[in-house]
Amino acid sequence: MYNFNHIEIMQHPLHQIEYSIIDVYNKNCRSCSHFAPLAKQANKISIEEFVENTKILHSIISDVHTFWLIGGEPTLHPQYLQMLKELRRIYKDIPIGVISNGYGILQKKYDENFWNFIKENQIVGRITTYGVKPSLYRELFMKNGCADLLSLDVNNRFTNLALLAEEEKEISFINYVRCGWERINIFVRNGKIWKCPAVEYVDLFNDYFGKSFQVADDDYLDITSGLTRKAIHEFKNRPVSFCKHCDISKRFKNVFEVEPPERKITEWMVV
Repeated sequence: MYNFNHIEIMQHPLHQIEYSIIDVYNKNCRSCSHFAPLAKQANKISIEEFVENTKILHSIISDVHTFWLIGGEPTLHPQYLQMLKELRRIYKDIPIGVISNGYGILQKKYDENFWNFIKENQIVGRITTYGVKPSLYRELFMKNGCADLLSLDVNNRFTNLALLAEEEKEISFINYVRCGWERINIFVRNGKIWKCPAVEYVDLFNDYFGKSFQVADDDYLDITSGLTRKAIHEFKNRPVSFCKHCDISKRFKNVFEVEPPERKITEWMVV
């Protein structure tokens, strides 16, 4: 059975990859760390781009703990199952799956081909159960012989993970270490490896609110054939220029229930 164990993943030298394949979401949650409620366009990546980048990543870091498709809502991408098939062909021996709100999976509840695909390719469904009883997913996965491929996130209370600030903060390694869970993933979007969702998706924030937070050259790594494991390791273990835009002192003080966004700038920014 797949066990989403935070401690185990944090102790793994490369942790996990979260590959963003689409920006839009079909639920919209307040203060989403990926700025999904602010996305004006889907920004669906092509299957060709996905395969090319995934092959490069595998050639460098084949031993990541887990490889997830994410968004937005990844099941909204019309080719997400094909991407999972290609992903399993490339990464044969590690857990792979989707981080989803589950609605796209519920739509497949009577699709025998879908569940056969899930079993044959050992696709993990890591589902955030917003507004749906966890027992519904447990019963659905069990009924289709996939009980060991379900990972439920039943936490419906969250803190702001991206609190941007106009006033630039000091870039400190101590604050970087305090940044926590978001820091230890390898985030991939638009052909680049990012440090965290705040910089990864800041273009959506800028476009929606008319802001101009800048992305510097050291805020990402391009996924190219020249990329090295050493470069990824060094990138993961240091602050970057964009760290000056996050107010880490207020990050864990704003706790809220999962609820629809008002799309006010104060959901993502200290003003």
